Amino acid sequence: MKIAIVDDEPCDLDQIAGLINEYASKKGLDIELSAFGSAEEFLEDFRSCTYNAVFLDICMVDMTGIDAAGEIQKLDRDILIIFLTSSLEFMGHAFSMHVFDYLEKPADKNRVFQLMDDILLRIFESESGPALEFTINKNDIRLPYDDICVVRSAGHRITITDTDDITYEPRIAYSSVCHTLSSDPRFLELLRGVTVNMDQILSLSGDSCNLKNGMTLPVRVKKSGELEKTWQNYKLDRLRRTRKERRAKNNDG
Repeated sequence: MKIAIVDDEPCDLDQIAGLINEYASKKGLDIELSAFGSAEEFLEDFRSCTYNAVFLDICMVDMTGIDAAGEIQKLDRDILIIFLTSSLEFMGHAFSMHVFDYLEKPADKNRVFQLMDDILLRIFESESGPALEFTINKNDIRLPYDDICVVRSAGHRITITDTDDITYEPRIAYSSVCHTLSSDPRFLELLRGVTVNMDQILSLSGDSCNLKNGMTLPVRVKKSGELEKTWQNYKLDRLRRTRKERRAKNNDG
């Protein structure tokens, strides 16, 4: 696992790095840590798929963590961003960016260990969870459900767009893919020939659905209220599951 810490306060950076290293030692994990004293320094080094997670201070001189997070998400939508903050006043704006979590400074050991557990769980689910498998030009492709953004009908074939805006055009029927995805609660058919991953929705109302990658999809107007309710209920159910899992892990610890 590769993790970056970005903070212009050396004492805070060292403290968090020390706790993560302690966690790795306790769990017997190989975690490669990289430390950066500014957002600019980190972005100069950053490449897509370089890190699994980044601990990013919000209040830094020159470029803020919030601005840096926007640049990071343009290059890598899978990286887990954890904001570091000494004040919660910025968290409303911060969470509008759909980051993974936040950590108050000075960092609490139990809180850091809990966050690392959550990061490991998310990475494991991404690597071992359900995936759509297909072949293009004799290349076998395994696309995790987490990485699917939208599936659309295109004549006798389909287009599948992932969270990195890469589009695939396998020679399989839309109906076949929809049947496969229907067993997973995160997928919602907005109208005939358009199915979306609800984890990728920013807003849904009226005749349109806006996604995190900037795409806007049409919505079946007569059922827009029902579709919006389905999405809202899905978000609430997921939040409840996450809280329940965290409580269970805390009780086990």
